[in-house]
Amino acid sequence: MNLQAHIPTSLWEAIASAYGAKNFSHAIPDATFHLSSILRERAGVDGDGATLVGQALGGETPKLRVNALETENERNTQRGIEQILRGIYLGIRNPRSHDSMVDTQEVADSIIIS
Repeated sequence: MNLQAHIPTSLWEAIASAYGAKNFSHAIPDATFHLSSILRERAGVDGDGATLVGQALGGETPKLRVNALETENERNTQRGIEQILRGIYLGIRNPRSHDSMVDTQEVADSIIIS
């Protein structure tokens, strides 16, 4: 797969060095660092990881809304997106930041494109 053709240019620029060197286990955290930058910028908060996600998308009046938050379904959707993004940090970024992992291109593509 040509990953570059399937992701935003800014994301590609964030991972290009590691990805081009076939260092896929570093390209994945680079993608999450890019996500962190976007969340900080758009929410106007300063945090990291799951805490950052909570600051940006959590609570009764989130700084970033994925919808109008008018119905129970919309509030559930907001909480669900928040939990998915927390999971990216807890289950994908953190293990690669704290342990030695070797990811294949296929694994990196699957994670980054998601």
